[in-house]
This record gives sequence, C-alpha cells and structure tokens, in this order.
Amino acid sequence: MTGCSPPAGSWHEMNTQTFEDLVKMKSFDAGGDSVEALKSFRERAFGRCLKVGLPESRSEDWRHTDLSFLLGTPFRSAETLPLNAPESRELAEFLENLRGAGRAVLINGVMSPEFSGFESLPSGLILSGIPQALRAWPQRAQSFLNSGEGDDFFAAVNGLYFRDGLWMASSADYQSEDPVDLIFVTRGTGEPGVNHPRIWVDAGPGSKLRIRSFYLSLGGAVGLTNAVVDLRVGENADVQWTDLRKDLRENYQMFKWNTAISRKGRFARVAFAGGHVCERDDIQILCRGEEASYELNRLSVLSQASRSSQFIATEHASSGCEGKQCYKSILTDRAEAEYVSRVHVCAHTAGNISDQLNRNLILSEGARAYSRPQLMIDADEVRAKHGSATGELRENELFYLRSRGLSVEEAERMLLRGFAAEIIGKIPREELRKELDAWLEENLGKIAAQKSQGKGPGEA
Repeated sequence: MTGCSPPAGSWHEMNTQTFEDLVKMKSFDAGGDSVEALKSFRERAFGRCLKVGLPESRSEDWRHTDLSFLLGTPFRSAETLPLNAPESRELAEFLENLRGAGRAVLINGVMSPEFSGFESLPSGLILSGIPQALRAWPQRAQSFLNSGEGDDFFAAVNGLYFRDGLWMASSADYQSEDPVDLIFVTRGTGEPGVNHPRIWVDAGPGSKLRIRSFYLSLGGAVGLTNAVVDLRVGENADVQWTDLRKDLRENYQMFKWNTAISRKGRFARVAFAGGHVCERDDIQILCRGEEASYELNRLSVLSQASRSSQFIATEHASSGCEGKQCYKSILTDRAEAEYVSRVHVCAHTAGNISDQLNRNLILSEGARAYSRPQLMIDADEVRAKHGSATGELRENELFYLRSRGLSVEEAERMLLRGFAAEIIGKIPREELRKELDAWLEENLGKIAAQKSQGKGPGEA
C-alpha cells in the first residue's frame, strides 16, 4: 500500500479499496443522492469515519475479531447483476416455504422487486425500499437519518455507501402474528465484495410486529455484509425478531443493531447461528420509557474456523425496565465465540431488573469461548445478576445416561440436544423449530459420533 492519498470517494461504490484506504480520503462526494437530507447524512458519516478511525486489535472490544480480513482486504462494492438460472432456482426454493405478511429480498444490499412481495400487504403495514420511503414518507422516514451512531466505524461506513435497504413501518392499530420476512442474499462476483444494507423499522404505538431474517450465500460468495438496523419500538408496542444464519462460510456478516424502546414497549429477539459462520453483532438497546422490556436469546452451534462476536450494550434510562439475556454456544474444531454484555442502570431510576447468562460447551481442543458480562449500576433499587460458564459435557451426566443403557454417542447427543432445547423452544413458529430440529439432529449426531472417536467434526 502506498503512502499517497486516494482520490475523493463517491457515495455509490468502494472501488477495490481497503477500509485503511478509506480513512485516507481527503473528501467525499455525496452528489449521487437526490434527497438533500441523505446528502448531509453521508457527509456526517464521512466525518465520523475520519474522527473514529479504524478499530485496533489492542482494543478490548476488537481483540478477538479478525481485523486482518476486515481492514486489509481490498473490497469492491458488490454488483447487482441479475441472478443466473441456477441461482434464481436456489433462491426461489429457499423462499417457497416462507409464508408471512410480506417479504423483502435484498441481493447484495439492493431490494429485488422480482423476489420481494409488497403486493398484498395487510392494512397498517408499510414495506418499501429506503430511497422510495424518503420521498413518499419524508417526515417519518427521514427522522431515521437523524439517529446518531456513536463511535462505530463500520456503521459510519454503512452510512457512506448504503444504496438501498428496507423501510418497515406499522400503524398503531396493526396487530399480526404473521411475520415479515427479510432475506439477505449475497451473490459472488469473483472477487471479495462488500454490500451495505440498511434496515429501518418503526413499530407504531400499541402495534404487534413479527419479523424474521434469513441469510443466503449464492455462487460461492466471499466478502462482507456490513449492515445497520435501526428499530424503534413505540409505546406499548410488541416486537419479536427471529434471526437465523447457517453455513455462510466465507461471507462475513457484520451487523449493528440500534433499538430504542418506549414506555411499556416490548422487544424479544431469538437468534441461531449454525455450521461455518463468521459474524459480529453489535446490539445497542435503549430503554427510554418506563417499564420497557427486552429479551435476547441466542444459540450458536459452530464448527470449522467459525468466528462469532456478540456485543450487547443496554441502557436502562427509565424506571421499571426489565432485560433478560441468554446466550449459549456449542463449539467444535477451531470455532471461537465471544460474548460481551454491558448493562448500565442509570441514576435516578428505580425498580430495574437485569439478568445476563452465557454458557459455552467446548467440544474440541482448538475451540475457544470468551465471556465478559458486565454491570454498571448507578441506582440503588436494582435487581441484577449475571452468570457465565464454559466447559465440557459433564462426566456425571454422561455416566448416568450410560448406566441407563445408552452408548457414549447417544448420551452425548442427548445432552447436546438438551443444552440447545431452551433456545430452540423460543423460536415462535413451529415450521422453523422443526427445520432447526432436523438440522441439529443431523449435525449434533455428527459431533457426538466424531467426538466419541476422538476426532473433531472437520476431521476425516
């Protein structure tokens, strides 16, 4: 890499440059946007990129994240060429069994009219691409451009380069258990590509909104999905989000989740990651109204060279708020999982409740788990607890099951299924639970069989 400063950047592409090149740019051209508010938004994002600077491995929050790939890879903005016939068939088969209130398909970060379903939405639900929303609902949609993104470098980069995304809004009278499906599709383009989808969700006061997100990699995609999700939970609104990732291999997922919960609002998220997955989720939750509540549940069953970093920062800024977290991991081969959770209970509040739990099962010598639950309490009347446990399957439990006639493999598989059941049981739709049960049955069976033979799941 030379010491020369790259030319001024453009809002619509990263032209085969690294993020290290990006921070050397002298200026940034936002002239490709027709919405004036979006131009100024990108200019502010560029200023944040330069001010925050690149993350460093010596920082505690980035110590276990592979920065050599994220910062040193020459990425190119992923192209949005039409899918070829085999890719179209694979995506169509993936979508075939999804039945919900609506569907948004983003291919390399851009909305696909061909595969999305906005035609017959129920009354009170709005789905739209972001450029269209900024023009059709300027006051409500453009308010999302005013939300701050703090000191997150990659979120600022998303602000620079995002081309499209989803605007989802529900009215105060919208009540539905039918989910809105959001599918992130990454298509390979022959070289490492990056896409920057942006998701805005505005759940109106008193509404009930269900969301599911899925991830699909086509054509051996290698690269980075750098996404930002902004979610507003209105007063007394109820939002449930199910997030499922499986076998994404070389397609790195980086998501910044910003959630603000108003008075008596409720937010629940259950997530699953399985197989070979590389990811980092930064989840920020602000309980800004009294009696706001959230529940975060996640199960990771990771193999090969998977990397999963989960960062949660929650702030109880009002009284009577409640937060629950339960994160579990089953790790084999050289997989690594990281859980960092910081709960801040603000001064001048009362009656807040917080519960953090992280449990990890290590099933091979090369697997690693890092756990750092943290509390910052600035109020007197608080109920808060946290717990973390990392280890192997318990010998006494294996002995008990074997004494009942089970083989080592059967006993281990039963214990692994029991460990996973708490999170899988929180998946809200029966068809998804059955699909994950089938995946777990196959993959946990392989893990137990190879472990009983003294091999890792990736070994012959």
